[in-house]
Amino acid sequence: RTFHGFGVHGCTAIAALTAQNPAGVAAIVPVDGAFLASQLDAIFACYEIRAVKTGMLAAPELIEAAADRLAARPAIPVVVDPVMVATSGARLLEPRAVETLSRRLIPRAALLTPNRPEAEALAGRSAAGLAGAAAAARVLADRYGCAVLVKGGHDPDQPAADLLCI
Repeated sequence: RTFHGFGVHGCTAIAALTAQNPAGVAAIVPVDGAFLASQLDAIFACYEIRAVKTGMLAAPELIEAAADRLAARPAIPVVVDPVMVATSGARLLEPRAVETLSRRLIPRAALLTPNRPEAEALAGRSAAGLAGAAAAARVLADRYGCAVLVKGGHDPDQPAADLLCI
């Protein structure tokens, strides 16, 4: 409804299914990388895509499929949400996929939107408090040459404090 309210048509490619609730993640079932690529090909063939936002790409082959399709369309701005850690603390990205994400997809981002634990994992430093989040965001912005929005929902002291670094 939000897309419709803004006069645009939103398309979705499903990369993984999860069984989860606020208490935790019970199961994750990633789709096959070739199937994700087929979904993206079908969308790009039919619609004039003006922006892309990634979501949970749980495995290296899913990141590779998305990165390959986006590499062929360099003019499309990409928002990369790394989706590494759920609100419950459960890991949503395979450990071996972090390197693929950092090498193939994040450098393509116009905007990177990690939550605090994801910012810490990607920056290799604490993102606690506003000063920590700002420092981690600066590390990521400098490393990847994009804007970084560190989402503050994981900070118990300031749960609604997001931090944008450009």
